[in-house]
Amino acid sequence: MIYQYIAPSPALREFVRDYLVAHFVFDKKQDIPVKSYSPKPEQTITFLPKGNLTVSNTLTGETRVAPVISTCGKQTSRYNFYLSSEYLMLRVHFHPGALFRLLRVPLSEFTDCWFDAASVIGNETKEVNERLAHCLGYAQMIAVVEDFLLNQIKKVKADTHPLDKVASCLFANPSRFSLNWLAKQSCLCPRQFDRKFTERMGAGPKLYSRVVRF
Repeated sequence: MIYQYIAPSPALREFVRDYLVAHFVFDKKQDIPVKSYSPKPEQTITFLPKGNLTVSNTLTGETRVAPVISTCGKQTSRYNFYLSSEYLMLRVHFHPGALFRLLRVPLSEFTDCWFDAASVIGNETKEVNERLAHCLGYAQMIAVVEDFLLNQIKKVKADTHPLDKVASCLFANPSRFSLNWLAKQSCLCPRQFDRKFTERMGAGPKLYSRVVRF
């Protein structure tokens, strides 16, 4: 079994914070432990080359099976994760604002959602997931995903916005900065800052800060 964070290659560090590789094999005769997932401000693409994931909202009771390749925005609710007997996952954690630059879609539409990445990014994600299922090791899996991401980044036309760096500061230390100071550092008035922050991060700065503190 493995549960490991891996740093990206230098060519991808502007976009990717890290990768999470998880591989569990459970005895089918025993109960599989439930994993509790707290609210998180992360923006991710998740590949499931083996197994499946069922997600249950602990507040509403809503239960659904996550897509095998999913694009997710910030999670504001607590969830329980139910894994299959074999579960192999590779998740890409993006820096604040990076997923917006890749997709050019308001991240507010991805809050508390697991969207099928093929419908958002394209069918090449399915090809990546199939290749991952046949990789001989975790290092090879990272190489496959990085090759895919490098091709995606070539299509990016938008540069970073000062707001992205501000969001990174808020991610690292959510209690230190006033909203007026954050807006000023973003070269925006407070109203514009709130609107653009929601567009790029999936929630307003106050809610984002609260979720980071979880």
